[in-house]
Amino acid sequence: MAFDWREFIEVGRFVCGGSEDADFSQEAGERCAVSRAYFAAFCLTRNFAMKRFGFVPKYEPEDHTELRVLLQDKIRIRLAGCLNQLRFNRNYCDYEDREGEDFEKDTNAMYRDSDKIAQEVLGLLTW
Repeated sequence: MAFDWREFIEVGRFVCGGSEDADFSQEAGERCAVSRAYFAAFCLTRNFAMKRFGFVPKYEPEDHTELRVLLQDKIRIRLAGCLNQLRFNRNYCDYEDREGEDFEKDTNAMYRDSDKIAQEVLGLLTW
């Protein structure tokens, strides 16, 4: 069965405390966690780059690419690579709705991978 995108509404209600009886799958939670891991890492890295390198975000989609390019130029290649992988995982979880058991296993693996990479990003941000 294809992923039911309405589950994100339930996830949002649950996360925000708006519903005591939220009904969503483990897959929906994992997809949400992958997305949140990316945005946490991105925003922390953006703020780091603003203070450390004078990065001036436009608060537009291009900021995601421009930040990674800046980090590569500043010899922060591993940090840029982490953001790139987290963004790939997020895009996969936020937009892909393929069916099947293998896809559900993919989201679980991406959740674990994204959590690990986000923790690595925290370690790489040396203020």
